[in-house]
Amino acid sequence: MKKGRDHNILICRANGTWQSQIRKEGRLGKVITKQEEFSGTWTVSDGFLSMTATQVIAGDTWKIGETISFEIVEITELTMQLKKPNGTIETWARVKSQKTEGKESLVQALSFKPIVVNLSKEKAGSKDHYLCIELEFVLKTAMPEGTPLPDLHPKAREAIIFYLSSLTYSEVNTMDKVAGIKDNLLQLVNPYSKDQIENISIRNITVTSRWDSVEAFLSQYKDASIEAQKNNGEKAQKED
Repeated sequence: MKKGRDHNILICRANGTWQSQIRKEGRLGKVITKQEEFSGTWTVSDGFLSMTATQVIAGDTWKIGETISFEIVEITELTMQLKKPNGTIETWARVKSQKTEGKESLVQALSFKPIVVNLSKEKAGSKDHYLCIELEFVLKTAMPEGTPLPDLHPKAREAIIFYLSSLTYSEVNTMDKVAGIKDNLLQLVNPYSKDQIENISIRNITVTSRWDSVEAFLSQYKDASIEAQKNNGEKAQKED
């Protein structure tokens, strides 16, 4: 049985703090994700990176007050290799920062309110499936922090919801398939943004047949006005 992959994001800041997100891909590549999030402090001494968790937002990978020391095996311009206490070596790929030391902080991402849609059915009588997704739009030109970001035309959200709800479960049930719809979304949205968007990032996603999983996704966000679509029929009780 194929085991789902973990997608780990680690942010280490110059002020000695860190933030981690762990997104787990479901069994057999199905996009039923569980998002974990933690933050804490870090120090480097004698060739070891020591990380201490000070906040657990979601998940059980870290516990508050727990400290783990990683031996620094190698650091290059693009990667960092760390040896865990059990001897396992992890390789982390560096992501280009949007902030340059000594220069004005720049903002290059436009956030978008999370969406929940009921996916189209491939045949009559099949169970309901829901797509829960949070998108972020990367602008072609970075803007100084505090500068009002360009607004998307109101029709853009309608177009995105219409497109996503037209998809079927089989079109979004693996991470590879989900990655493929980003190009379609980019072509769809750019006319509404005066061609200012360079890329689209999927920050959080869940594909499920259970309404309680939809509610769990929505519970991660404080905005109670997040739009959610669902059929008036009976909610599916089994999660794929």
